[in-house]
Amino acid sequence: MQKEILVATIAAVGTVVSSAIAAGWVTENKIAKLSVVSAGSVTERGQRSVGQGRDFSVTRTSAGTYRINFTPSFDTRPIVVATSDGGREGAAAEVSDVDPSGFRIEGRTYREHALADIGFDFVAVRPELK
Repeated sequence: MQKEILVATIAAVGTVVSSAIAAGWVTENKIAKLSVVSAGSVTERGQRSVGQGRDFSVTRTSAGTYRINFTPSFDTRPIVVATSDGGREGAAAEVSDVDPSGFRIEGRTYREHALADIGFDFVAVRPELK
């Protein structure tokens, strides 16, 4: 399982950089280094199945909605990327409410954008600026 998280982490780095630039958090020439600070896998029932780096807990707050909390919290807001296992109906993982203490994931179906329980993997990255 740790190998799977490493592969997901490597694949997500390009997405993380693109997302950070698109969101206006950083400009291309200001990123010196990206540090993966936490990565994990969560089941559709909201159970942590794999984790590396900064410790985290998961709470399934309602159908299709999960809160991930870091212990301890970060000094600044990390950049978070998540991928879904598709759930039972075909669903994406939407990341929101990112702050130094954690973030929220919503599983959203492809067809109706309805909430749906999903398993997901995530990577939290801290950009180090020049």
